[in-house]
Amino acid sequence: MYGRSRHNPPVCLAWDTSTDFGAIAIGRGARTLATRTFCGPRRHAVEFVPTLAALCEAQGVTPEDVDQLYVGVGPGSFTGLRIGIAVARTLALVSRAKIVAVPTLQAVACNALGLADPPERVAVIIDAHRNHAYAAVYQRAGAEYSQVRGPAEVSPDSFLASLDRQTAVVGEGVARFRGAVDASGLRVLPDRLFPPDVEVVYRLGAQRAGDGGFVGPRELVPQYVRPPEAEETWRPDAPRAR
Repeated sequence: MYGRSRHNPPVCLAWDTSTDFGAIAIGRGARTLATRTFCGPRRHAVEFVPTLAALCEAQGVTPEDVDQLYVGVGPGSFTGLRIGIAVARTLALVSRAKIVAVPTLQAVACNALGLADPPERVAVIIDAHRNHAYAAVYQRAGAEYSQVRGPAEVSPDSFLASLDRQTAVVGEGVARFRGAVDASGLRVLPDRLFPPDVEVVYRLGAQRAGDGGFVGPRELVPQYVRPPEAEETWRPDAPRAR
C-alpha cells in the first residue's frame, strides 16, 4: 500500500504551516500517534525544528528514520509555507523520505467530514490580504471532498454570490469577510473547522501515498496562487514609485 519503506508500517510526519499557528503530526502507516501545535502565532521559524525533534523522540525515532512526509502546500502565509517546504526538502534529502503534497484548502474542506451531516458541497475561503480571499469549492465524494473550482484569488463578495445556495462555507476567511458571508445567506460551518487540522492533512497524505502520489523534493512547491508581494513589487513590468 505504501510502497517501499524501511519500516512496516512506515514512520510518517505531516504538517501544515500555511496559517499563523503551525502544527505537526507523527504516525505510523494510516494511524496518527501524536500531534503538536506551535505555542504562539507566526512562530514557525522558532518552533518547527524543536517540535519535530520532540515528537520524534517521544515515539522513539529520529528524523532520519522518517519514511514519508505529508506537507500542506497552501495557499496561505508565504513565509510559513516557505519554512514548511524548506524543512520537507531538507529532511527528504537527509532521510530519503518520500513526500506527498497536500492542498491546504482541501484539508480544510475535509474538516466537514467530521460533522453528523456533512454538506454535499463546501466552499473554503481564507484571507489573501488586500481585501481578497483565496478560495476553492469542493464536492463530497464518499469519504473525501474533491475539488471542482479553484483555488483562486477572488473578491469575497462576488465569489460568495456566485455559489449555489446549497453550498456551505468554511475557513479562516469567514471571520475576516463576515459581512460578505452573512450577505450571501449561505450555511456557515462551525468555527472549530476553520483552520487546517494536521490530522486531516495526515489522513489525506496517507491516502495519496497509498495511491503512489509522491513528489520529488524539487517538485514540492508552495501553492501560492499569486506571486509573493515582494516578487510583484520587483517584477520588470511593475509600476515604480516616483
